[in-house]
Amino acid sequence: MILPGPQTLTLVSVAVALLAVMTTVLSIHRARRAVAAASHKHLRDADMIDRLDERLVQHMTRLQENQTILASQIHDDIRSLQADMDWLAGERMIDEAIAMARSGVAVNDINAELGLPGDSAQVITRFRRH
Repeated sequence: MILPGPQTLTLVSVAVALLAVMTTVLSIHRARRAVAAASHKHLRDADMIDRLDERLVQHMTRLQENQTILASQIHDDIRSLQADMDWLAGERMIDEAIAMARSGVAVNDINAELGLPGDSAQVITRFRRH
């Protein structure tokens, strides 16, 4: 399934932003852990770094949750649009089959032209006067 343009850009933008935040968080986390391990004298600094790490992890978790919600909403919107398009295409095909039947086109020709399933063209042809 191909996503529409603006929704694709939104999803890609969110993914890139999340990737950038995660990379930054991991870099900061590693750097601060290295500093804390190297200097046991500065326990206050290590505690502060741990608190900052916890806050960064919380923010990253919230970002991931928001991305999941956004992706789910986009997916639902696309499914809804796809269902609407399928319905409209079916309606248009039926209207075209009725018009062809009213103009006297044979059942086999209607089936061949529109690709209607089974006896659909035959039923439409029988009721073409209505």
